[in-house]
Amino acid sequence: MSDANFSDPLASILVFGASGHVGSGVADHILKHAPDIRLRLATSDNAKRVALQQRYPHAEVCVCSYYDLESLVTAFDGVEGVYMITPDFTNEQLAVSNIINAAKGSGSIRHIVRLMGDPPGMTLDRVPEFLRNFNGGASAAVGHTIARQLFDASGLPVTYTSVAAYFMDDLSGIWHGSGIVNADILAEVKCHHMPYVDPAEVGEAAARIFLRRNPQDIGADYLLNNGIDCWDFHDVSKILSEELGRKITYIEGEKTYRQWIGVELDKKFGKGAADFMIAYFRWEDSVMADIAKDAMGGIKGKVAACIQLKGPRWLKELLVRKLWESKAEDVYYDHLEVILQRKPKSLRQWIKENKHALEKSSNHQSTEYSLNVN
Repeated sequence: MSDANFSDPLASILVFGASGHVGSGVADHILKHAPDIRLRLATSDNAKRVALQQRYPHAEVCVCSYYDLESLVTAFDGVEGVYMITPDFTNEQLAVSNIINAAKGSGSIRHIVRLMGDPPGMTLDRVPEFLRNFNGGASAAVGHTIARQLFDASGLPVTYTSVAAYFMDDLSGIWHGSGIVNADILAEVKCHHMPYVDPAEVGEAAARIFLRRNPQDIGADYLLNNGIDCWDFHDVSKILSEELGRKITYIEGEKTYRQWIGVELDKKFGKGAADFMIAYFRWEDSVMADIAKDAMGGIKGKVAACIQLKGPRWLKELLVRKLWESKAEDVYYDHLEVILQRKPKSLRQWIKENKHALEKSSNHQSTEYSLNVN
């Protein structure tokens, strides 16, 4: 679909996930810097409709589902821009197919920005069969590769913003919040380095892409890391300890992960979600080794991959620092600073600003009990 007058500003934008940590960043920036744009905010949870309308009284709020084409057709009616973000375990084949049909049926769509969560250079053939087929193909993150294929074939004007990083507010949410708040524990399956990014800035980057109306954005894929932080969980626990004023201990292994994260995952996403995430995080470590191998090339690349998988922590640290500081293209290079036109937020800065969400509650479990679960 062509846009003969691409430089003309968008008159209306539909934002999915506006009640969430990324979608709200999109809506907030547009309202502040382009208040004349008509905003339509979509949620799939009718219970969130009132709160969303109260937070954004000048926007239109609608309830629709990626799995309900009729509701999407209504949501797309008359809008020119669409921001799409999907939660983990979304059936991307169905969701994106419906989005494409609704977009083409509307005849008014000029720009779609889609958030991606797949690692750089990921293809379906590199994903293990268990992860690829879990939940009928509706798995976390790796399903985004399916979404990309569908959008690429659709002919729609799409920009991808890829987050091959951990969201900073994972520390206070379902992934790590319970262990940090109630037991001074940062729990994970396996320790490896990952970049970090503030989800509000990811949303702002999408909003800026909508507002700048650059034809070169169509078909582009922007990697949104903050370019500042690439830590393993030992590093993160140290930063947390320093900023919160109490010792946060990193503990890895399936038993601790299941206790502090797995139970809530199964409640939210359905039985088996914890099993999937454990398998995913173990596979993610091999992905990091592939990135190191691709970045270094030749014999050095094979050595780098071996270090990432089997080397001692101090040697892994040296390898990651070398990759990070060189910011090898398509590895750790990020576009976030360029899009935001300022330095992105650091993990330490985010923790300082969100201490309240990480403070102990009055009825927390004892640290001693929690640390002895293994």
